[in-house]
Amino acid sequence: MEREAARQGEESEMPGSTIAELIKWSYADYLVEVMPPDETNTEIALRLNRAESPAMQAWLVEAAE
Repeated sequence: MEREAARQGEESEMPGSTIAELIKWSYADYLVEVMPPDETNTEIALRLNRAESPAMQAWLVEAAE
């Protein structure tokens, strides 16, 4: 996370500490679908749990073990 924050800091005027905090919270955005499905909850889950996100990829690898 620190390396990514430093890399992004080189391309931005935002302080590295702010970028690191944003990155940390971007990895915390998970929502689990509950039963019975709720339309709004499903829309939020699909938006937050993007399969291509680094956090989701890491979770999928861990879940597959």
